[in-house]
Amino acid sequence: MSIEILVRGRNVPIHDDVGAAARTKAAKLERFAHDIHHIEIDFSEVRNPRVANCQICELTIHLKHGALKAHAAATRPAAALDLVLDKAQHQLSRLKDKRVDHG
Repeated sequence: MSIEILVRGRNVPIHDDVGAAARTKAAKLERFAHDIHHIEIDFSEVRNPRVANCQICELTIHLKHGALKAHAAATRPAAALDLVLDKAQHQLSRLKDKRVDHG
């Protein structure tokens, strides 16, 4: 079963290499939860010269029963993507452990 992965940029253009990397890396999250309907990845930018980590990546995973959200900021979009995927992977593994323990 293939997951629908939507990559968007909020007032920021998304380069092809970042979008392709986001799709391939987000598809690997399926091994932690098999009830993922679709994944939304949003990139945005904070336009404040005082903020060093201005590239923001937000990830929303829609599961069969609820949703899971994570966000991270970094200096580059690819780095923010890696950070947010690590956070989402941790949350999904905790959810999987909780399901196994209670089942």
